[in-house]
Amino acid sequence: LDHEAIRKIARKELEELNERAGVRERDLRLTFSDDLIDVIATEGFDEQYGARHLQRTIEQMVVGELANTLLDRPELEGNTLLVDYQNDRLHLQPTS
Repeated sequence: LDHEAIRKIARKELEELNERAGVRERDLRLTFSDDLIDVIATEGFDEQYGARHLQRTIEQMVVGELANTLLDRPELEGNTLLVDYQNDRLHLQPTS
């Protein structure tokens, strides 16, 4: 798989986070920066196993941090959030 194909798979997997019950119950819409998609595509791809590790990478890098942030910042409920990756950290920024 080339890098662009891996990015498309990573974007699709990230978009599926919008279907999770916790996201829907909080009336959230998640969008994802190109930087985050690049990091997920790079970290979640293995030459030997292909894109099989993408979901695990998303769970490790995004889901846990997202859950913690939403618990600490309930005021984010009902917003569209840009999920970004900068300076080796996940960042959530309301866009609406």
